[in-house]
Amino acid sequence: QAASQMTVAWPVPTSDEYADAWDAPIMPGEPLERLDAEDVMVPEEDASCSL
Repeated sequence: QAASQMTVAWPVPTSDEYADAWDAPIMPGEPLERLDAEDVMVPEEDASCSL
């Protein structure tokens, strides 16, 4: 989880314009919302990982 702003967008079919650089059938669409890291990050004391 990156400690930076998160952009929310619906996936859309990859357009011909980006097909050479984006090797996937879908790509992010137009941004719907941008969320600050402080609002979406799980606090360290609440995060755990057990392998």
